[in-house]
Amino acid sequence: MEEQKTAQSVKKTENNDNSVFDDVFRTMLERIPEVMIPLINEVFGTKYADNEIILQLKNEHYTKSGVVITDCVLEIGGKQYHLECQSNPDNTIALRMIEYDIAIALQNVKTIELTTGAEHDYEMTFPKSCVLYLRHNGRTKDKAGVRIRFQDGTSHMYEIPIIKVQEYAKEEIFEKGLLAFLPYYLMRYESRFSEICRDAEKSKRLQMEYFDIRKRLEMSTGKEKGLLYVELISHMKRVTDYILKQEPEMREKMEEIAMGGQVYETLTDQLLAQGRAEGHAEGRAEGHAEGRVEGHAEGQAVGIFIAVSRLVENGRYSEKEACEILGVEYEKYLKFKENSHSKVLNGEDMFCHLTKEVQS
Repeated sequence: MEEQKTAQSVKKTENNDNSVFDDVFRTMLERIPEVMIPLINEVFGTKYADNEIILQLKNEHYTKSGVVITDCVLEIGGKQYHLECQSNPDNTIALRMIEYDIAIALQNVKTIELTTGAEHDYEMTFPKSCVLYLRHNGRTKDKAGVRIRFQDGTSHMYEIPIIKVQEYAKEEIFEKGLLAFLPYYLMRYESRFSEICRDAEKSKRLQMEYFDIRKRLEMSTGKEKGLLYVELISHMKRVTDYILKQEPEMREKMEEIAMGGQVYETLTDQLLAQGRAEGHAEGRAEGHAEGRVEGHAEGQAVGIFIAVSRLVENGRYSEKEACEILGVEYEKYLKFKENSHSKVLNGEDMFCHLTKEVQS
């Protein structure tokens, strides 16, 4: 019993230590699932378009041993894909993956007629699966496998590919659109952080590499993908803060690099423009002939609320964080929110009154 408690404690500690990496992966899946398309194309040789429809399937599967929670199960083009993100190599990963895949297959089992006179026959289809290793070593294989021997004497080798994230250079990441790897990029330098942070030249090179990644990300996402850019920068910052927690000076410099430049400008322009247009439309609809000014001004305020609400929905950001991203003064936003039902508006341009200049 004591050994069992100890094992559970160790497992819990390990899970807590690596939870930031798992959380980032699952959050990317939830908020920007499109980053998984190039990854699936890379692993399975598919050619899905960036705008392919992605169905996110449930990641809880029930087995006799309890509930199995997977990282990522997607359906694209009628096929299912199962991806697991691992912080470190795991000798049991093949057994875990086959358990997950059987659970997934059982939930989609089909009844068919194969045997004459049989009451029921079934067909199970396994998902296409792979494992992402954020760290690896010289003993890490390219595939994990289990040989399955059936009762009729036949056997099948169940194999899944292993993707070693640190083997992808930044040029290849951007060339192939593997933006899901970016939050974990600096993990390749973990073992050398102490050395790098105490050598001015090496420290500068690492900062320049991080700056180059940010600039490449700006170029690759473009204005129409403002939210994608902000999400990736946010996840990059989160992982970098975590792995550099013992190096506060370097962590601060990296944060300045990530958050510098036009980090939120594309998203700000996009959402505020949408909010302004929709706010104008609503203002025109609500404004009477004799109260056009009031309707117009209220529409401007509505535009702000639309833009903020889009970032707040689904718990993506708090209202304060959304205001910071959009360049809106939080205190004034709260004031207008509190008075949102009031018609006492003075006709001034609420949009200009609320927004601040976005610093580049």
